[in-house]
Amino acid sequence: MTTTLVVSPSVTASHAARFCATAAAAIAGGADLRAVLVANSAETQALAAQWPDIVVPGSNAGFAASINLAAAGRSFRWLVVANDDMEFVPEAFEALAAHLAGEPDDRPHLIRLTDEPWRHLPGTAGVFAGLSLVEKVAYGLGRPLSRESTPREDDVYPSFGLVAISARLWQQTNGMEEQLPFCYEDAWFVRQARAAAPDLRITSFDLGVPHALSSSTGAKIHLVLPVIAWSAVVYLQLLGVPPLRARAVCLAALVIRAPLSLAGTANRRRHLLGIGRSVWAIVTDRRPSLPAPTGPAPS
Repeated sequence: MTTTLVVSPSVTASHAARFCATAAAAIAGGADLRAVLVANSAETQALAAQWPDIVVPGSNAGFAASINLAAAGRSFRWLVVANDDMEFVPEAFEALAAHLAGEPDDRPHLIRLTDEPWRHLPGTAGVFAGLSLVEKVAYGLGRPLSRESTPREDDVYPSFGLVAISARLWQQTNGMEEQLPFCYEDAWFVRQARAAAPDLRITSFDLGVPHALSSSTGAKIHLVLPVIAWSAVVYLQLLGVPPLRARAVCLAALVIRAPLSLAGTANRRRHLLGIGRSVWAIVTDRRPSLPAPTGPAPS
């Protein structure tokens, strides 16, 4: 059984190639881990020719679906979820494998592997603040973010940019919720983890891996935002919010987002187009999809 399974979904060839190259180097150096790159674009799927033992094809059905796909049928003691824009080096993978080898996996345990701020588990107000961009404005005005190594409150969680999940916790939660295709899947996972495992431990071990914060979401905001908005509606319903109220909250947030988006870094026209498509998806109750891989990658 592999001690550590590291999974990274990707649609960006340069990020995916870096992940594959550094993971392969660490494995060749003796690190007890297996890496899986879920290739969700034609360009990333082409990397299978160079790294056939790492790259598996995905359908870009969402972050949660990609993680579940990679974990399915594989034995591991620890599952590491990694964004493709984490700037890995082989030494980081080696340190990760060495640390997790000494951590017991028979207890529900979630480890934050960065020093990125803890987030509060969003309720209705949190979803409204996030989708409307009001939360982003508040942080920009100086609202403090917690970076403590161990959270002191039960309503906080680490972003799943880089986390380790014990095998026991993964089994108790039955994986990630695929109804949430983009955003809120990590918050819901932690909510489910706390419900399924009252003895859940959430700790930190900072690998010191820089996070480049990919610009792909901003560049494709007209395609991604509708999926984010849809996830927000579904997340509220999973919390028990009545469907009509969940839609109303998200529609109101999108109305507020429109003027605030003009001060953002994303292309304004694409951002407004994304807001319009988000409203349409919510009003018509039609789940939008992320762009699926189309044909072979260009040579």
